[in-house]
Formats: sequence, C-alpha cells, structure tokens
Amino acid sequence: MKKVAWPTRGEVVQSTIVVIIGVIVMTAIIFGFDWASLNLVELIFG
Repeated sequence: MKKVAWPTRGEVVQSTIVVIIGVIVMTAIIFGFDWASLNLVELIFG
C-alpha cells in the first residue's frame, strides 16, 4: 500500500463536486425528456 498514490483532500472534494453536478445535470435532462414525452402523449391521446 506504500506505492499507492492516494488523492489529496482537495482532489477528492473536487471530484465529488464534479460527480454531484453531473448527477444533477443528468437528472434534469431525464426529467425534461420525461415531462416532454408525457405532454406529447397527453396531447396525442387526449
């Protein structure tokens, strides 16, 4: 385990922030597609 290059605290925090932002963005995109498709289906089938 001495040869392992452990990330610094700053790197871990930065990576965590990037992952959280990515998850939020992807969630918003999926929500948008879901909402749009729901409205389209309701428009077509009333």
